Amino acid sequence: MIGAVVSLPDINKSTDAFEVDLDKKEILYPLSAIKSMSTTAVVEILKERKERGAFRDVFDFLSRVHKGTV
Repeated sequence: MIGAVVSLPDINKSTDAFEVDLDKKEILYPLSAIKSMSTTAVVEILKERKERGAFRDVFDFLSRVHKGTV
């Protein structure tokens, strides 16, 4: 995919694996690729995001995820 953009991990879009959006010509970097990010933390973030939607800001994120896990 020539001309593709590799996007940084995004707390509201990234999953646990690389994803390719052919329409946007974008390769989305996974949360699991962040240094020291545990699988448990990624699962917790994805679960919370699926149940209650996107995080509005850092304060919303901190209030919704378990601090001991993330």
